[in-house]
Amino acid sequence: MVHQHGDPSSPPMAIAPAVLQAIRERGPLSSIDLDHAGTVDWFWGPTRLARATLEILYAVGEVTIHHRIGTRRFFELTEKLLPADLLAAPDPNQTVEEYQNWHVLRRVGGLGLAKTGAGEYWYGILDVKTEARQTALARLVEQGDLAAVAVEGVPNRTFFIRTADLPTLQIARTRQEAEPQAAILGCSTISCGPRPAAPGIRFRLCVGSVQAGRPAQVWLLCVAGDLWRSVRGPL
Repeated sequence: MVHQHGDPSSPPMAIAPAVLQAIRERGPLSSIDLDHAGTVDWFWGPTRLARATLEILYAVGEVTIHHRIGTRRFFELTEKLLPADLLAAPDPNQTVEEYQNWHVLRRVGGLGLAKTGAGEYWYGILDVKTEARQTALARLVEQGDLAAVAVEGVPNRTFFIRTADLPTLQIARTRQEAEPQAAILGCSTISCGPRPAAPGIRFRLCVGSVQAGRPAQVWLLCVAGDLWRSVRGPL
């Protein structure tokens, strides 16, 4: 973020000192609490100058989300929310390569199974476009942190999984699947939980499925006036 938008002469960074001072004096603020007119081009299109500034300050760690009201975020100085010894700790990733290794490995762990060509998997990782991403993945495979695998029925595609997750994959490969079964249940009115449903709301049990060794599943039709909703849950 600093690399892309950290130029002190850019409009968002030009007002950054004033934004930080306002938060220091007034406490947690959202973008609508800041009187800085104008818009700038941003990742998703034109946005308010104050919002862009807060996005940059958040990305570089100067401010942190203090609380939310709905979807609106209120930011506080990070130094007021995190311990001083943590803020003073050295960066565990001293080079861009070390950082990319850490973040790509973390992202693969979050995905479970990742493919290099899906750009949406890799948003938010610094300087990891296609070539750098492929290099980082190959480096992690060579180091033994990742394993390259193929998926049956998906030809010409390589996927990556953390080597720490390989035992789980092996269990899934060798587990004997139970024979799927289904049962049609007669409709009946049921209650949800120990208390009766709210006035005007009825729950109709319509269909369920049963599979050996797994909890039965039911589908409910929730009727509230003319509104119907389908709800799935355990029996």
